[in-house]
Amino acid sequence: MTAIVSPDSVRLFYERLFVWSIVRPNGEDRSDPRRSQWQRCLDSLSLLCDTQIGGKTVSAIVVQDRSDNSTDQLCYWIACNGHTRIADDFLRWLLKELHTLHSAGDPDQLREHILRQVVQRCKVRIKNYSRTLGSIIKDLSMQVLSEEESSLLVRLGILLPRTEDLVEICNAAFGFRYDDMNQEVKSIIAAKPDAKLWRKIRHYLGRLGAWPRAINFMIQYWPTDARLNKPFTVQAIPAPTALTWVYSKSLDPTTVLQKIWSIDNLEREPAHVRERYYQLEQNILQSIGESNTPTRVHAESALVDYIAQLETFRFLGDERYVGVSKPSCYCCNMYLALHPLRLVPRKSHNNIYIKWSPLVLETLEDGGVAVTAAFNWLSESLLANILQAVSSPDDLEESMSCLDSTTELTSSHWLASILEYQS
Repeated sequence: MTAIVSPDSVRLFYERLFVWSIVRPNGEDRSDPRRSQWQRCLDSLSLLCDTQIGGKTVSAIVVQDRSDNSTDQLCYWIACNGHTRIADDFLRWLLKELHTLHSAGDPDQLREHILRQVVQRCKVRIKNYSRTLGSIIKDLSMQVLSEEESSLLVRLGILLPRTEDLVEICNAAFGFRYDDMNQEVKSIIAAKPDAKLWRKIRHYLGRLGAWPRAINFMIQYWPTDARLNKPFTVQAIPAPTALTWVYSKSLDPTTVLQKIWSIDNLEREPAHVRERYYQLEQNILQSIGESNTPTRVHAESALVDYIAQLETFRFLGDERYVGVSKPSCYCCNMYLALHPLRLVPRKSHNNIYIKWSPLVLETLEDGGVAVTAAFNWLSESLLANILQAVSSPDDLEESMSCLDSTTELTSSHWLASILEYQS
């Protein structure tokens, strides 16, 4: 199901997204729904295809059931934020290696083989995480710590071997997950509201150990799923086209906000709403700036929009889940929830990226574009959320940055309200 979006609708969406990024703190209402084994399998495959830092190669995968095809009965569709051909080739190799587990493959030998290949592909990323972790431990050691914290920090410092062997570093970080030190760090985080550096230590150890963890799971899971022991093919979607939008310093906050509240209505609002309106005007002036950063279609949004246009597409096992190498952002999370494909909710850090874009399906003569109907629903949901947040008597929280990997369970009331709006 597609929708025609005019240039005015595009402008409205990005203005609302920008205002919402000011009103709503990043990382609020993170979601971490329990995954099935198959969903974890898709996430793990995606993670192993993602090689670079900064979201440059975030990967998303779905599996199409082609059981009526005598040649390739499964099709693995992959989308990447960048370097799609490299990820496509690696996924083909990885699937062939995993298929040996259905015959006489040696699991331990295969685990080591795959891990070394993954580490070689991700070595720049692993070195970056390792250096960052070392700097965090050093910064923390210069703070005033309790005797127990100092002892823990020393043990954390020697956890990662002083070696150039990146495989050994990743395996040591993976071991942290099952070490008593993990629980000690969690206890400090729970007890200290200012435990930012301790959170980062756990975060980067988790990242370094993510590859062995994903491979271990795949080695254990793959032989147990008979559906996967079938001929397959891999298809990478074409490079997606994004909406064109540039935030400009000339953006007039009064004009933007009057599209949300009319002045007549504003005067009838309670005092705290009027105060927030005028504060938002100031915040927009302070926050807006020229940006040459291009809009980007995130991998999972591009993938679902692409497969939605296929005449015949059947999810394997009818499990409508998109595997992604990282938790989804705020827009992707809402977009997938609102999408006509009725997708299964997935993990999200809910950070807001103001240059997010849906997949542009075609360009029209009048300057408008065609996108899925979820884009219009998302735009209207942003408007409803802004009005609700500003009208609420509760204080608005200060915006914060949320790490994009999380294990905490959080409220998903926002998702329920959006689905209610859609219906």
